[in-house]
Amino acid sequence: MGVFDYILRVIFPPRCIFCGELLEPTKEDICFCEKCRSVWEQEKESPCPCCRQIPENCVCGLQYNKSRTLDSCRCLVNYESENVKKLIFGVKDSENKALFGFIARELEMLIFRKADLSGDCVVAYPQRSVKAKKKHGHDQAELLAAAIGKDLGISVYNGIKNKNGKEQKNLPEKVRGENAYNSYFIPDNYKDELKGKNVILIDDIVTTGATAVTCAALCKLNGAASVSCFCIARTPKKIDPKGGSK
Repeated sequence: MGVFDYILRVIFPPRCIFCGELLEPTKEDICFCEKCRSVWEQEKESPCPCCRQIPENCVCGLQYNKSRTLDSCRCLVNYESENVKKLIFGVKDSENKALFGFIARELEMLIFRKADLSGDCVVAYPQRSVKAKKKHGHDQAELLAAAIGKDLGISVYNGIKNKNGKEQKNLPEKVRGENAYNSYFIPDNYKDELKGKNVILIDDIVTTGATAVTCAALCKLNGAASVSCFCIARTPKKIDPKGGSK
C-alpha cells in the first residue's frame, strides 16, 4: 500500500460492506468484518428456491434463454437478501478497490470450477452506457473483466459496445429483451477477434438474462464457439403459489 493510499484510508477508514463496521486501514484487501465474511459464505450456500441447488450449481433456465443461445450462466449468490443487495449496490455505485479485488477472486475460483479453459478463451463484458459510466464514475463489469483476465492470463475482449440504451434495472421484465437488443452491438473492427473463441462473459447481476443472451447472440453471430456467463448474483425464479416456477 502506498503512503497516499494509507493516509486516505486513515482519514476515510473503510467499512464492512454488509454491516458498516469500521475496518483496519492497514488491511487494504479486506471488505468484510470477520462476522460478515462468514455471512458471505452462508450466502453462497443459500439454495435456489426452485431447484434447491446452491447458487453456483443452479442451472434454472433464464427467461430470455429459451433458445439456449447462452451456453451456461453461473453465479456466486442469489440476489435475494439485503446483504447481497448492498454488495451489488457497492459494485455498481462505488469503485471500492478492496471489494472489486475480492469479487474478482471469487469469480476466478468459480470460473476455474465451472468453465472449460482448455480451448481458446477470451473474457468479455457488456459495456456500461456512457451516461451510466459518467454518472457512477466506472464500469463495474469492465473492471471485473480486466482483473479476471489479468489474473487468469486470458485476453479481455472489449468489443461488446453500448449505444447508451436505458439501464436494465429501471425497466420492467417484459421490455428488457427489446432494450438489450437495441442497446448492444459489436463494431466491424472487433468482429474477427471472436472467431473460434470460448467467451467468458462477466457481469454483476443477471435477472431475466436479456443482456447476457443478447451478448451471447452477438458473439456467436461473429464466430464465437461458446458463451458462458459468470456473474456475482442472479435473481432466482419466482415460485408459483399453484406449484412450479414462473
